[in-house]
Amino acid sequence: MDRRWTLVTVFLLTVAFSAATPAAPTGTDAKPSLARRVDGVVKPFVEAGVFQGVVLLAVDGEIVYERAFGKVSHELDVDNSPNTRFQIASVSKPFTAAAIQLLAERGKLDLHAPLSKVLPDYPNGDRLTIDHLLTHTSGIPSINSFDEYGEWSRGSHRPAGLVEKFKDRPLQFEPGAQYSYSNSNYNLLAHIIELVSKESFGDFLERNIFDPLGMESTAHHQNPDEIVPGLATGYTPVGARGFARAPYLDWSIKTGNGSLFSTARDLLRFDRALREGLLLKPESLEAAYGFERELGYGWYPGSRFSERQVTITGRSPGFTARFERFVDQDRSLILLSNVYISPPPQMTEALAALLLGREPTETGFDLNYAVSGKNLDRFTGEYAFGDDWFVGAVMTRIENNGDHLRLVYLDGNNAGYDFPLVPLGEALFFDRKHGGMVRFEREGVNSPWTLVYNHGRDWRATPVDGG
Repeated sequence: MDRRWTLVTVFLLTVAFSAATPAAPTGTDAKPSLARRVDGVVKPFVEAGVFQGVVLLAVDGEIVYERAFGKVSHELDVDNSPNTRFQIASVSKPFTAAAIQLLAERGKLDLHAPLSKVLPDYPNGDRLTIDHLLTHTSGIPSINSFDEYGEWSRGSHRPAGLVEKFKDRPLQFEPGAQYSYSNSNYNLLAHIIELVSKESFGDFLERNIFDPLGMESTAHHQNPDEIVPGLATGYTPVGARGFARAPYLDWSIKTGNGSLFSTARDLLRFDRALREGLLLKPESLEAAYGFERELGYGWYPGSRFSERQVTITGRSPGFTARFERFVDQDRSLILLSNVYISPPPQMTEALAALLLGREPTETGFDLNYAVSGKNLDRFTGEYAFGDDWFVGAVMTRIENNGDHLRLVYLDGNNAGYDFPLVPLGEALFFDRKHGGMVRFEREGVNSPWTLVYNHGRDWRATPVDGG
């Protein structure tokens, strides 16, 4: 940081961050009341097996709610705690972006110059810029979409080697012409950080971000053999209520785009550094948030309850994370989980309302709804999603698994992929793998059912041969 951090500054920051992260609040009427209401929102999702981990809410840098739920290890029957470390998946991206911006502030990078100035031999380097990489407008295909990715994810990698795996693949569109999320962009940014700084990706972040900000529980997970004290075991959902260990992943495959582990309190330290101008200059922070052009650097600008926010979510085998920051009110919502289910939108919506002092709507989440296998039979059959579905047009089958339904892909590259649908009501179900809601609708009692999947918007799957 051009030695911006003197010993005096580091001391003052340590004091400031210690004051900004007190223990779970007690002693006032308002905070226990908030705690009861937040507990009331979160606990049904914990009991349903769709969330476990840590929830943290902060106002003006002060923690107003912090609680851990579920198990850090189901095998050992050990509970999560506020000090549990979680893999934060794509919540790593704002850190990679901040590292790139620090190098730009020091005059070592021009974010809008041709990429060929940094990587002379990179294909299409005269058409690409670092800004394209930061905003996912490069057209570089995502490494996760390659057939070999599963095999690659079980081995150790460095950024330069990861770049070799996608650099010669054709661009999907002209750089800057459109947006398409691609983890390759942030693998490439990690490589640029190493080239320009002449340090490893992990060392650069540690020396320039983690250590100065007092983020002692955060690091890049490069070595899978390293014992990381307090790191949660990652799980994946099984059936209506069960868990299994997540498949093995060498986190170095995600260097730059999703390789960091952290704690909720450390993420709040990052939040404070951005808010108080301790890490990036104001113009850099404005670009990082990206409100003007609706494209940020690692962050996604938007609004909730008509209040401006920047958000980043992460999802990688065994872990999910959400970091939601209301930039005008200085309020922050942090969710870290060691189960591979996106934080249910009903839960995050209600928590954000409470954080902003608003009245949340009912989540409608009740797994005490009783169904019989016979009642579920009426929804079984084949359904077809259209081209706008997440994986494109695909045929699916709904099966009755006794206490829940199962949706199975029948064709395409994802054939055999399935996820459980847990009943919440007469024709309402929760997708326990992805956090979406499914409802079945029909025009009349003798009409076939239509499947409607909602995750922020509706996708419809029409019955095949009458359902």
